[in-house]
Amino acid sequence: ISVRNITDGIDYAQQTEPKLPSTVSSNEAWNSDYANHWYIADVSASSDNPQPYTPGTDGIQVGESSKSAKTVEIGWNIPVTTEANSMKFEVSFTMHNVATKWQDVASFQWEPFGKKNQVPIGTVTGTMHFPEDITGKTSWAWLHTERTSETKRESDGSYTFTAYNIRTGDYLDVVAAFDSSKAGAMARTQPGDHLNDLKTSE
Repeated sequence: ISVRNITDGIDYAQQTEPKLPSTVSSNEAWNSDYANHWYIADVSASSDNPQPYTPGTDGIQVGESSKSAKTVEIGWNIPVTTEANSMKFEVSFTMHNVATKWQDVASFQWEPFGKKNQVPIGTVTGTMHFPEDITGKTSWAWLHTERTSETKRESDGSYTFTAYNIRTGDYLDVVAAFDSSKAGAMARTQPGDHLNDLKTSE
């Protein structure tokens, strides 16, 4: 995980514990101990009660019920700010064991923010890169959002999406699949083919 404040040119290089600003004694304490840091938290119970979350340990394990679910929040703490027209941040992270390998394709669904999202976003842009040698002919992708959006396939097969005027309570998710022969070993597997069913549902 990495977070960069592009507006001010500051890397939020260090992780901190999830902390609500209202529980910190003063603005000075917030700025010195928590500002310019990022955190990751389990907010499944409530966003008002973030709990520590350790990637690779606290997630849903392979083989657990498909009905299991957790809501994980990656956040960052800005210094005490009285007024700002806007702030721009770049957030990067890598997820593991999120795809399922079928006989014909490997597929996954990613929802960077859901209906519980409390933060309006002017514009959100993302790019999905597929394994080497995967092209637009051997991969498929769909964007789900209620807002105006654009999608584009690049020459290397990657999939770029942009959505505009994201409001509080909006969701966005991406469904993708690619040729399973390029997927290598995966922790999650299912028998049979999946692509035709996926295309039909989409």
